[in-house]
Amino acid sequence: MNNINGKYLNKRTVIDYCVITLGTFLISVAVMVYMEPCRIITGSVSGLALVIREVLPLSVPMITLILNMVCLLAGFRFLGQKFGVRSVYVSVLLPLFMKLVPVLLHNSIPACGMLKGTAAFLIILTEGQCLLFASNTASGGLDTIAEIIAAKTRLSRGSAIGLLGILCAAATVLVYGLQTAVFGAVVTVINGKLVNLVMEDIPAVIIPRLHRAGLVQEG
Repeated sequence: MNNINGKYLNKRTVIDYCVITLGTFLISVAVMVYMEPCRIITGSVSGLALVIREVLPLSVPMITLILNMVCLLAGFRFLGQKFGVRSVYVSVLLPLFMKLVPVLLHNSIPACGMLKGTAAFLIILTEGQCLLFASNTASGGLDTIAEIIAAKTRLSRGSAIGLLGILCAAATVLVYGLQTAVFGAVVTVINGKLVNLVMEDIPAVIIPRLHRAGLVQEG
């Protein structure tokens, strides 16, 4: 029995890490193919780092690293070792993918306007985030804090993402100006709504219907 459970757990772990890897890759595609070229500034750790740089004599990468480490430590503290280890894996893998994606897609990155670029960014980013959330991890930064808020309060992950994004976007007014900050806040809120739709709303409708149809079992 223990051997069977051990094999199941090992298989489950492998599948989880495959899903985590795919989710991380999708997030890197969203950032490098759409966010950076289209200059989509969202309420995020990176945006917050640009504001802090104006106050502290540190580089944006260094500030981003420090903020992400703080978020990861919070993940270990409030969400457990399993979540923390997986988040560290994502934090290491994401920069590697961000370096690799432009090389892999160098000749196939589509040229698109701001509207189409933002739409593609939101769809791909949300897919990646939801794969990570479903595997009990996050991409680091605000996603980790959003997961903590969702676990400790009645807020959904998407609502937590939207709330944190608005706060960070508000801080970026000092660097980017009001128009860009407002756009970033709107994009972040839409991202949170999409996460809610995929993680909460759609399953809440579909799963009970599958139960009633006898296609899946309760519990």
